[in-house]
Amino acid sequence: MAKDSFYDLKTDPHYTKIVEVHQSNRHFTINISVIVLLLIVYFGTIELRQCREAGFGYFIDMWNLIDMTSLSLNFSFVSMFFVCVVYDKIFF
Repeated sequence: MAKDSFYDLKTDPHYTKIVEVHQSNRHFTINISVIVLLLIVYFGTIELRQCREAGFGYFIDMWNLIDMTSLSLNFSFVSMFFVCVVYDKIFF
């Protein structure tokens, strides 16, 4: 490719097929994202209850730290994915 030319993604047939599939399954994706977010919040409340009962001893156990890290990362990813699907744009 020449230095001045660029690849136009919107004319790519694979890209247009992906966009069509995305548009046809958008409501399903939103529903699944909401269910996953609710499950993450539920498991987060369980972890917070354990934290409240154990006090600062909660943070000594490595498995509790792994659980909280996993919940935080999963919540961040799924919520960003949900926002992108709802607004039909790539923000993140």
